[in-house]
Amino acid sequence: MAGPLTALGYGAIGLTQAGAAATTSYVIGHGAKTYLRQGCQWGPKGIKTVIHQLVVQAKTDSDPNITYDPEHRPEVANLVHLTALCEGLDPLELADEVGSRGASELKRRAAEAVNEHLKPIRSRRAELMRDRGYLRDILRHGSDRARGIAQRTLEAVAAAMHTDY
Repeated sequence: MAGPLTALGYGAIGLTQAGAAATTSYVIGHGAKTYLRQGCQWGPKGIKTVIHQLVVQAKTDSDPNITYDPEHRPEVANLVHLTALCEGLDPLELADEVGSRGASELKRRAAEAVNEHLKPIRSRRAELMRDRGYLRDILRHGSDRARGIAQRTLEAVAAAMHTDY
């Protein structure tokens, strides 16, 4: 049965997911800008420091107590939700844990959680980067496949336009 509480619950979940997506997009977008601005390098301190700096710069509010309230405290809720997703916790539980330790503790924990969450991905990337031959093979295979798809598309367009002489 879909009543007002169910709709409200779905709305809150949707807002929370949108907020987490926005925070994640913010971190990724600004991380990419930093990477490009530094000549496609993370700089001397590395990506972990860049992510930490970006999370620390994320907007919060002036309330010193951390709560999970997506409707009234969206910026704080975004960081809580992002951290909870990376740590595998419920956002309410995480907000209670951080509580009166405030936004600086939340941001520290968020940066640590994001970096820890990305650790296996970074490790796999480093492993792949060591085998340049394998990467070239993947790129060659992808290019061949894309070329075949593009050729069929061009042939279909030419046929539709009656220019396939």
